[in-house]
Amino acid sequence: FTFVPPKAGDKIADFGSCYGGCARYAATKFGCHVVCIDLSLKENAHNREVTAAAKLDHLVTVKDASFTETGEPSGEFDLVVSEDSILHAGELRDDCIKEAARLLKSGGHLVFTDIMQSDTADV
Repeated sequence: FTFVPPKAGDKIADFGSCYGGCARYAATKFGCHVVCIDLSLKENAHNREVTAAAKLDHLVTVKDASFTETGEPSGEFDLVVSEDSILHAGELRDDCIKEAARLLKSGGHLVFTDIMQSDTADV
C-alpha cells in the first residue's frame, strides 16, 4: 500500500486473496472495505474463519470466484490488488487485467506483483 495508500471507506478487490492477510491489514490499518476473490474453497474457509475471529467480517467479504470473472459490479472499486496471484492465471492473464479495469472507478488503481516478470532474466 506504499504506492497507492488507501483511504478510510475505500473499496478494494483482492485478486487471489489466499488466507486474507492483505485484506485484514487494509481493513484494520485504513478502514477499507475489501472483497477477497479466490477460487480455493479451503483458503476461503480459513480466511472467513480468521476474519470473523478478528471481528472484521463487516469490512472483509470473502467470495468464491475467479479473478477473471468476479461477478462484482463495474466501476465500484477504488483499488484492485494482487500479490503474486495473477501469474497463476497463465493464458488468462489478460482477462485478469480486463476484469480489474472493469471493476475500477475512474481514477482507480491496479497494483500487483508478478515474480515471474523480469526485463533482465536469463532464459
